[in-house]
Amino acid sequence: MKINVKLHSRLERYSKTNSKIEKVVINEPIKVQCLMEYYKFSPGEVGVIIVNGKLEKADTMLYDNDSVEFHPIFGGG
Repeated sequence: MKINVKLHSRLERYSKTNSKIEKVVINEPIKVQCLMEYYKFSPGEVGVIIVNGKLEKADTMLYDNDSVEFHPIFGGG
């Protein structure tokens, strides 16, 4: 199975391939949380998770050819 991953903004530093969209190969369906562990994001660093164009949570299951986007916590004020 292949998962397409796009890292945004400062999360790009976790890229394994330095390309805009990475293809992660996995053997079976996994949760987004497993993919976050694969990238070794710092706790609380991911603010928004988009799976196939929809806002999702870390416990969402991923399947073959899914697309995942990780956005950092947004600040402002």
